[in-house]
Amino acid sequence: MKTAINVSLKKIFKNELKLWATINRNERQNLRFHAYQQNDQRSADFKAKETGIHTVRHNY
Repeated sequence: MKTAINVSLKKIFKNELKLWATINRNERQNLRFHAYQQNDQRSADFKAKETGIHTVRHNY
């Protein structure tokens, strides 16, 4: 009986870990995407400065 419980617990924990791994991976992708967006904005600002056009940026 005890071993059966241990095996099922191990399975549950393994699934939990998989779940957390996917959540973390998604988080990392979101953060990376956000960083890309910021870089895009920075390069846009730089281009605007170079050409003398001013961009208005809203950070919500």
